[in-house]
Amino acid sequence: ILGRETKIRSLEALCKSLKGTVVDEEALREVFTKDVELERIFLLFDELKRKRIRVLFVKSDPEKGRYSPLASFIIFEQYGYGLLRSGVPPKILVNTVKRRLLEKKLVSICLHCLWHGEFRVYEIDEGFKCPKCSSRVLGFTYPSIAGDVLRCLAKLRKKKKLNSDEAKLVRDLRLSSSLFLSYGRYALITLAGIGIGPTTAVRILERSLNEDSLITSIIEAERTYLRTRMYWN
Repeated sequence: ILGRETKIRSLEALCKSLKGTVVDEEALREVFTKDVELERIFLLFDELKRKRIRVLFVKSDPEKGRYSPLASFIIFEQYGYGLLRSGVPPKILVNTVKRRLLEKKLVSICLHCLWHGEFRVYEIDEGFKCPKCSSRVLGFTYPSIAGDVLRCLAKLRKKKKLNSDEAKLVRDLRLSSSLFLSYGRYALITLAGIGIGPTTAVRILERSLNEDSLITSIIEAERTYLRTRMYWN
């Protein structure tokens, strides 16, 4: 609809102009099928109505630097500003990040037959194999670039030469396959981190002694990425 260089002066005007169109319907469909779990929302409302759960209001005071645990996580951790806040216990932080990583979607690609499918990290266990050819040589990539990776693999099958960017996509896929064979789901949890590719994942996995240290290392890597990404080419 809009080119990358298009300048949007009024988001509200744009939304109004597209209301009721196919674009509007498709946007809503994607939100309700990919971004929102309606069943869980309805369950939450039902639990609230039955008074089985309650809402706790936490008063924060930003002027004095006092935030709720959730706000502290978003402000100081998710976006990489500052160090860990004393108001967010490390164990709570680790568990919160772990849940987010397990919900992340990755695309699995069989390096033998090129079968591919999209899964959340928690859906893939240690014995996961290609449902088409039973191979365990499976690479993992991100939904946003999966199409490009598959096109690169198809070019290789036809013995066509890849450019440097295409070759990197294939190398990363093969490295992710090696990581999955060596570390299982822990490899996928690491790859689900923000700004963490297979090369960074190798360093994180090699130095992690247990699950908690793994998640802590992922948090640190995410913070580094988010703090420095503006300088990346």
